[in-house]
Amino acid sequence: VAADKAAPLPADLSPAEQCVVRVLPFSEMHVDELIRAAGLSAADANASLMLLEIKGIVRRLPGGMFLRTR
Repeated sequence: VAADKAAPLPADLSPAEQCVVRVLPFSEMHVDELIRAAGLSAADANASLMLLEIKGIVRRLPGGMFLRTR
């Protein structure tokens, strides 16, 4: 698992995706807290989370929780 955290992030992340990755910890964070911490609109944050989930960088958990996987 530690090796996963050290994996390099893709170079083609959008500015919004980079912002989400910077504020999202490797432990659970609620989407509302992430939106406030990132300073993004709900639409931009949710779009970024969806793309990051597809890229395998974040994982969606029950209850509106997310965590960073690498």
